[in-house]
Amino acid sequence: MLCSQVLRNCRSISKAHCRFLSTAQESQPATGRVVASLIVQRKPVILPELNKFERTYYAYRDELARREAAPFASEFYFKKGSTSEKEWNQRQKHYQSLLKKGWSALLADAEKSVGTAGLAADSTASESASATTTSSTADGSNSAAKDDATYKAAPRITQADKDGDLKSLDRALDQSLYLLVKKPRQENAWQFPQGGHEGLEFLHRTALRELAEECGTNMDVWALGRGPVGHYSYKFPADHAAKVKAESAKVFFFKAYIFAGQVELNKKELSDFVWVTKDEIPKYVSKDYWNAVQDIL
Repeated sequence: MLCSQVLRNCRSISKAHCRFLSTAQESQPATGRVVASLIVQRKPVILPELNKFERTYYAYRDELARREAAPFASEFYFKKGSTSEKEWNQRQKHYQSLLKKGWSALLADAEKSVGTAGLAADSTASESASATTTSSTADGSNSAAKDDATYKAAPRITQADKDGDLKSLDRALDQSLYLLVKKPRQENAWQFPQGGHEGLEFLHRTALRELAEECGTNMDVWALGRGPVGHYSYKFPADHAAKVKAESAKVFFFKAYIFAGQVELNKKELSDFVWVTKDEIPKYVSKDYWNAVQDIL
């Protein structure tokens, strides 16, 4: 009888303890809201311009290769009287004139040619070849030779660069571009696309879902793995903390590449967007935000 009384007392104490813990948990607000953010990057489209040291090195290497090359008659490489032979002869004349001026002249000319369409005399050779082709018989082969002789590389500076169009992906082709979006608020408005985690959803799925909700589905993006590449925490303003029932946000950053498409802005959640380089990001985001993301870009 004593044992049954002790057992009933233990059960009542256990129930009261459970009710206390349950009440304590419900009365405490959530301290941090888990947020997933996606860093969308457009990789460089063209190679960056070479600096002076790199141009000098490649020019020196090319000149050494030219001097050490085994000499052969031009007929070995080119058909006699062809456009290619005429262009070669123009280049050789230009090279011989530089050779008389010395090594410094050769190196300076080679530096100009590195990373461009050809030697400095290529334009003269192209004009000569084009004139020769035009005066010759107009058949299919001559037309093809003329197209080759007048070929010009596309400019590195695009129209979007000239117009300062920050919404275009056709700018800063030799650098990476990153997507920043603007929330309709005064402070800390600019950030990478982000949103709150829901239920048992994987964090990388949260980041991709928020990108689709805020920026549309007209972008072909590829997420780089399922794990976050960085983390950042910040306090909510008092009014927003009461609204979301959390004191702060814990942001986990994920990375993705964009291959095609463009942003279709959800104006209910965002007010603007830009595609910016790494050096341009600090102009938009807060100092703390920049310190958190600069090493993971």
